[in-house]
Amino acid sequence: MAGTVNVQITGEHRVRYCKNVEMSIEDFDKYHQLINSDMTNSEIDYQLAGIAYKYGFSCSDDNYLDSDELEEIEFQKID
Repeated sequence: MAGTVNVQITGEHRVRYCKNVEMSIEDFDKYHQLINSDMTNSEIDYQLAGIAYKYGFSCSDDNYLDSDELEEIEFQKID
């Protein structure tokens, strides 16, 4: 059987980034308040991202530390 089919390929790839910074005690205390709060995980992540961004942390090659293998690979036929 010859021919082609349109397929969407998806996979998960966990990547870890790292950057050493000098952080204010106020921001570090805010971190501990956030992780111990009753906020949702997405709300906490949003607040933490704001603090991290303040210190120049981003998902760039300069901050790349490690990654896992590609996993959860799926092929889904699309029209």
